[in-house]
Amino acid sequence: MQVEDVWADLAINPERPIFRRVDEEHPLDLYLGLDQAEDRVLMLVNEAEPPEVPSFEAIAISKSARGDGRWVLAVRLVRRELSEPFAMLCRDIIESTRNVSAASGSGALLKRLYRWKRLLQPDRKGLSESEARGLFGELMVLRETLIPKFGELASVLAWTGPEDAPQDFRLPGVAIEVKTRATGAHTVVVSSLDQLDGAGSELFLVAIALDASVKDDGKAMSLVELVEKVREKLAVQNDACAQFNLALTQMGFVESDPQALRFYRPGKQLVFRVREGFPCLTRATVCAGILDAKYVLDLSQCDEFESEID
Repeated sequence: MQVEDVWADLAINPERPIFRRVDEEHPLDLYLGLDQAEDRVLMLVNEAEPPEVPSFEAIAISKSARGDGRWVLAVRLVRRELSEPFAMLCRDIIESTRNVSAASGSGALLKRLYRWKRLLQPDRKGLSESEARGLFGELMVLRETLIPKFGELASVLAWTGPEDAPQDFRLPGVAIEVKTRATGAHTVVVSSLDQLDGAGSELFLVAIALDASVKDDGKAMSLVELVEKVREKLAVQNDACAQFNLALTQMGFVESDPQALRFYRPGKQLVFRVREGFPCLTRATVCAGILDAKYVLDLSQCDEFESEID
C-alpha cells in the first residue's frame, strides 16, 4: 500500500479531519487521515480499550472513547521532517497486522511501534561502535550459518535484533545469542538475566572474534559490504529481502554512517550449547530480590559445552 498516495489524495479534499479505511479486506478497522492541523494520522478503531500508550518524541499517540462505545487509538506525526520514516512505519503496521485478530489489534499496533522507536527519534544518530560490532556479528551468523541451514525467509524472520529481545535469533525450539570479542580474548559480557535463558528452547551462544582493520586488508570488510553480501543471498526470495531491509531500517542502519564504513576482520567462531551446568545467571538461579545482572563470562571455562547449531 502506498500510504503517501492516500494522504496526497485526502489533502485535495478541504474537509478536516478526514480519514479513509486502508482497505476492506484488512481485519482491523485501520484508517489513514489528516487532522485539523494537517498532521498525518494512522487510526485504529477497536471494541476493546487499548493499553496505556507509550511516549515518543516524533509522534503523538492517544486513545479515546467514542460515543458508540468503541475506542480510538491514534498515531499522529508531530515532526513533519520525519514524514518518510512515518510513512514506512504506517505501511509496516498495516501489512504486519493483516493476520491479527480484532481483539489483539491495539496490542499488535503498539508492539510494532516499539520496533520503530529508534528511527523516529528527531535527533537520532548513527550506530555506536559497539552497536556496529554487534550488528556485524549477527549478520555473520545470519549469512554463514542460518540461511544455509534454515533457508532465507525463516532465517530473516528469526532475527530478533530489531526487537531488543533477549536473544538475537529465535527459531522454533531454538534460540541463538551472538557475541563479538577481540581475537585472543576469552571473555564476553552478558547483559541480563534473560540473555542466556532459552525459556524452554535449545539455546546456543555464538562468540565471534572480530578485530578492527583497514580497507587494504583482503580478509576484512565493512558493515556496508557485509549487508550487501547478505542481500545477495536473499536475492532469490523477495519477501526475505524486504523483511531484511525493514529490519536494518528499524535498527538505524544507514549506509553513509561512519560506523557502517569501518572495516573489520572476522576470525574464529565458537559455538556453545547452553545446557545444564553451563556457567550463567538466569532468573531461576539467582536469589530472590535480584532483579537483573550484567556479568563477564570466561569462555575458556566452557570447552565442554562447545557444539554446533543443529
